[in-house]
Amino acid sequence: MQKVRFIAAHLKAIALLAAGQDVRYYLNGVCVEATPFETRLVATDGHKLGLLRHAVENEIDKDLSFIIPASTIASMKLGKRDLTLLVECEIEAGKYALHLPNTRIDFVPVDGTFPAYRRVIPKTLSGEAGNYMPSLLMAFQKCGSILLGTTNPVAPRIEQNGGASAARLTFDGYDNFVGVCMPFAFDKSPKAPKPADVSWAV
Repeated sequence: MQKVRFIAAHLKAIALLAAGQDVRYYLNGVCVEATPFETRLVATDGHKLGLLRHAVENEIDKDLSFIIPASTIASMKLGKRDLTLLVECEIEAGKYALHLPNTRIDFVPVDGTFPAYRRVIPKTLSGEAGNYMPSLLMAFQKCGSILLGTTNPVAPRIEQNGGASAARLTFDGYDNFVGVCMPFAFDKSPKAPKPADVSWAV
């Protein structure tokens, strides 16, 4: 039997950045990457992405990668005290199960290949301003609150990268998470609505 370990709060937080019911079924969950001494959790919906690492000893024969379905994560009914618990994912004879104290959740990993997420994490940052959907930033805010163990809103630090490239998001004082948020551009075609004229306000 092989065992991959991670913190319950980490899984819940990263799942906020996953897709819900995307036709790209492999996005509807959290990808787990495990080495003997580290577990990484990553999720994306194509517009936002979050990656988290956790130093932990895993009992595995070789590096592993699998996707926990979003429905499985949603079925984990966790209270505030439960978020600090260590989750063990047991893998034996092709069967997967999540274990918490007094709880076992069997699941079938998503049968698909997760995107090569490392390619979209910005290596350089221009500092040029971009436009970002508030709903995407709110997902990061909720993610940060869980990771930092607070009920207060946690604003991500946004390192902007212009209107065509992804921005990098982090949480101050928390070195084990990095996020990516894609910008959007306003329609500038001749048929697009004109910007509002609010010259009357000043």
